[in-house]
Amino acid sequence: MSPIRWAMIALAWTTATAGCTGSDAQDDDAVDDDTSDDDIADDDASDDDATPPDDDTADDDTADDDTADDDTADDDTGPPGDPPAWAGIQWPHDATVALGEAVTFYGRVHEPGVTVGVGQGAGIEGQCGFGGPGSDPALDASWEWASAGFNVDADGLVAGDLANDEYMAELSPALPGEYDVACRFRLNGGAWLYADVDGTDDGYDPADAARLVVEEGGGDDDTAPGDDDTADDDTADDDTAPGDDDTAPGDDDTAPGDDDTAPGDDDTAPGDDDTSPGDDDTADDDTADDDTADDDTAPAAYVAWAILQHPPEVVLEPGGAEVFYGRVFVEGRTPGPGAGAGVEAEAGWGPAGTDPRSAPGWTFEAAPYAGDVDGLAPGDLSNDEYSLALGPPDTGAFSVAYRFRVDGGEWTYADLGGTDDGFSPDDLASLTVAGDIAEWCTHQWPDPIALYVGGIVTVYGRVYADGVTADPGASPDVVAEVGVGPDGSLPWDGGWDWHSTIFNAQYGNDDEYRLDLGGYDAGGYDLAWRFSLDAGTSWLYCDAAPDGSADGYSVDTAVTLDVVPGET
Repeated sequence: MSPIRWAMIALAWTTATAGCTGSDAQDDDAVDDDTSDDDIADDDASDDDATPPDDDTADDDTADDDTADDDTADDDTGPPGDPPAWAGIQWPHDATVALGEAVTFYGRVHEPGVTVGVGQGAGIEGQCGFGGPGSDPALDASWEWASAGFNVDADGLVAGDLANDEYMAELSPALPGEYDVACRFRLNGGAWLYADVDGTDDGYDPADAARLVVEEGGGDDDTAPGDDDTADDDTADDDTAPGDDDTAPGDDDTAPGDDDTAPGDDDTAPGDDDTSPGDDDTADDDTADDDTADDDTAPAAYVAWAILQHPPEVVLEPGGAEVFYGRVFVEGRTPGPGAGAGVEAEAGWGPAGTDPRSAPGWTFEAAPYAGDVDGLAPGDLSNDEYSLALGPPDTGAFSVAYRFRVDGGEWTYADLGGTDDGFSPDDLASLTVAGDIAEWCTHQWPDPIALYVGGIVTVYGRVYADGVTADPGASPDVVAEVGVGPDGSLPWDGGWDWHSTIFNAQYGNDDEYRLDLGGYDAGGYDLAWRFSLDAGTSWLYCDAAPDGSADGYSVDTAVTLDVVPGET
């Protein structure tokens, strides 16, 4: 089997996930290991079948990140002046700020022998910039660029390899409007390598640029928690501060140093004088409340905020492990360099969809301190980050959570959305330990699908699994199902009906399956296929041909099923 590509895989159990569509803070999905790169296409020269996943149309090279491979024998940098081997915009992919405010963009770069290891790689220069929507930053001289400073070391394919360097730059266009954002890197003053959100393996595409919207006017944050209402604090309104992502807590693209859901934001920040523990009068401290009896007794330290930072979804081979990251803020403890005194962190895994606060079967282990990360203000080091590699010994589907406590007190549990909105088992990271996964699948025909109420339509789907589907006839290892669910929904999020299918025919190295589908009320639906090689423990989901699962599942390319009233 080729290595498991997480962007192509979803789970076989119902749970809400947090954004599975992009690059992740610690998820270097743009960094692949060349030594285990297995194109999903059949490279047999005698195979003239053009049907994916043959090498003509569904070669997994589009997801092959060997340009960011840590194998120094494979990634020769070439003569001086060549661009770096790989780069990508890490986060954010979309941002909106008020005119006059700035937003910090993060980008990552890989160059074998340069960025690998602790500290900034020598000779690397980074910039992030903005320009008109749909324009090419390599050709359009109107783009404006800002120098990007080194932020942190970031893992590549292997946890702890520190293969990539992360850079950060603040952007603040002078005029309102919509902009494309790109980052670029060069080595020793050589040629620039331009990066979009998908990374440079497939080149730069304006359609994959990050987006920045600059809106006129700031807006009074008088309605925000902690606002004293007697004075407009727009001039210090943290709602639009760099890194504030009020609309995307728990975004799986959050990078180290990302301030998205960090304490320090006026909306949710502990430490606001108006509501902080120890303030025993009803007036806020902003109005010169000098009560000598106020704040006489310091409150006990507590976890004011925490989050399961990253990654939101992982699929492992048996025996594998993945590093999960969590962050915590404790006023007076975590700000500043070093681990906060008295702070404990643990990461754990348990049965999928269960609540770690009460359900049996959860295993927690102490997570070591990993470093300081900024809160609202660059350089404030308000939060502490912890990390731990988790690898359940058995195959199956699991949930992952973090928990923190101070001075041996009660545990505070953290999910992907952070603790500002409480804790939900539906918002935990997902971890699947799977056996073999098929390399490719697709809905073959028809698309779109239309039928009358009471009618029947035959649908066809195909799958390719290395060493499994090439032999003539059906493989006993393949489980093929068709699902029908609400329009615009994801097939692994629940609310879908799944139907077993039967083998139809052999097409080259692919197996084709079919189902006579009907019995649905009038309305609009989405249809998807899923295939399993381990009796349904893990699934590969696929949408419409020709790409199918090669570019992941997307509601934008889902198969549509319209059932209309009338005669069959």
